[in-house]
Amino acid sequence: MDHTLNLLELIRLILRWKKPILILCALATITAVIVSDPHIIKPKFKSTSVFFAASPNMTSSQTLFVDNNAEYFGSSDDIDRLLSIANSAPLKSYIVHKYKLFDVYKIDSANTEYPNYKVMKELEENYTAFRNDKGAVEITVFDTDKERAAIMCNEIVAKVDEMNNNIILENKRRILAIYNTKINEKQEQIKVLNDSIVSVKMMLQGAPSGPASLRNSGSENSSRTPELLDQQLKLLEDQKKAGLKELNNTIGLAEQYRSTINTNIPTVFILEKAYAAEKKSKPIRWIIVLGSLLAALSGSIIMAWCIEKFRAIKQKLNNEQ
Repeated sequence: MDHTLNLLELIRLILRWKKPILILCALATITAVIVSDPHIIKPKFKSTSVFFAASPNMTSSQTLFVDNNAEYFGSSDDIDRLLSIANSAPLKSYIVHKYKLFDVYKIDSANTEYPNYKVMKELEENYTAFRNDKGAVEITVFDTDKERAAIMCNEIVAKVDEMNNNIILENKRRILAIYNTKINEKQEQIKVLNDSIVSVKMMLQGAPSGPASLRNSGSENSSRTPELLDQQLKLLEDQKKAGLKELNNTIGLAEQYRSTINTNIPTVFILEKAYAAEKKSKPIRWIIVLGSLLAALSGSIIMAWCIEKFRAIKQKLNNEQ
């Protein structure tokens, strides 16, 4: 019953104030139509690119030279890394400067306070990167120029791929440096073994002295019998043989790793490339007009109700006096 009375009161209120309400609604509608005109609010076009993360193991030496059953698509951690890159300040700064977004967004860097903050804020309002429900990464760009929106979107994907690839390659270069250090150490060991072998052979042939490394211990070596020298020579040659085998294996692994660094394999699988949109995405004019009309209608009704309540209270106070 109360709800019916409230509804009736609302209808009576609207009827009593119908002219002001109609005038306010008409003004709001006309204003919304004018403001939402493309000449005032420039329409924005939307371009989207969708891609999956590739597994970093695809370019590993184990995958390229041994295991052919590697995963092609990356894990959740790989997707998170791509999203972190896509939302990073260096990438956004690269896009700002490459496409001169200070001019596009009409931000005067010389006379504007915090110009970098403002241009980044504007870019963030026109750019999103997130993981969709299929596990793919979606990058969307809005721009008043539909061609530029598509070009920027594809450039962002390419830059994400490049930066992600650089991170992976940097880790590989560090591992390769470890291999190179190990190779240098092993080569030095083999050089010492070679010197020792030459020295023992010279002693077996009755040479007066060997390399400087063994001349210091000449008195000790000269007392050794040929049998002991043969045993020592065999031991040194076995150590050299094992060292050369390990060195060759390490060099082979290093070459395989070096080839993975020089292999240019994308770190993303692009499912959908960004293209220039045929029609604008925002603003949606009818939503603006309808929203303005509803806001004006509800606002005018509330204002009328407040005025009548105020009048009723004022009249009651006058009557009590």
